Amino acid sequence: MNIKVEITRKKIKNIILKVTPDGKVLLSAPMRVPESYLKDFINQKEDWILKKLDEIKNRRKKEITYENGDEIIFLGEKKYLEIINSSFEKVVVKGEKLYIYCLENSTTKDRERIFKNWLKIEITEILRSMTYRLGKMIGYLPNEIRIRDMKTRWGSCISGKKVITYNLQLAFQPLPLIEYIVLHELAHIPFPNHQKEFWNFVEKFIPDWKERRKQLKGK
Repeated sequence: MNIKVEITRKKIKNIILKVTPDGKVLLSAPMRVPESYLKDFINQKEDWILKKLDEIKNRRKKEITYENGDEIIFLGEKKYLEIINSSFEKVVVKGEKLYIYCLENSTTKDRERIFKNWLKIEITEILRSMTYRLGKMIGYLPNEIRIRDMKTRWGSCISGKKVITYNLQLAFQPLPLIEYIVLHELAHIPFPNHQKEFWNFVEKFIPDWKERRKQLKGK
């Protein structure tokens, strides 16, 4: 297979294979797994890797141009963009339409800025509200919530400081999948690692977490 795979050795129990949104193939492996085994593992996953890389290519072909008729995904639902000339800037979602209000002489960068600023405000409010709702339900709340545009993770949690960071890209995912990520990160407050107790805790509140995780990974 003529695909570059970046291999990293870590103190983990299982092999983890990822294809990042920018097309990098990353493999994390336990320290003592032989190179020959990793090569066989990668060859066995060749079809899956090629499928993911193809999905990324197709996604790039559908990049937003911020013109009328563009398709934009918000919370897992397809919206069609409509540009409205206005004396003010804002975004409104109504049914299948997503309206960007902007100045008549606005550029593509202006429209992108308006949309992304709105998107961050929207997903921040959704994530904060969902985090505190679920946190109160399970008995663990974070001290701080951060929103960042991350390449390889949907979220992370610094257990000792109770700081949770979410990926801005969650704004494009359906609410049930966002809910799984939120609970997953909250569960790291009492359980820093992915031990059996961690997954039992997650399953207690989201019994179908395995299916939701598969959907996030595109499997």
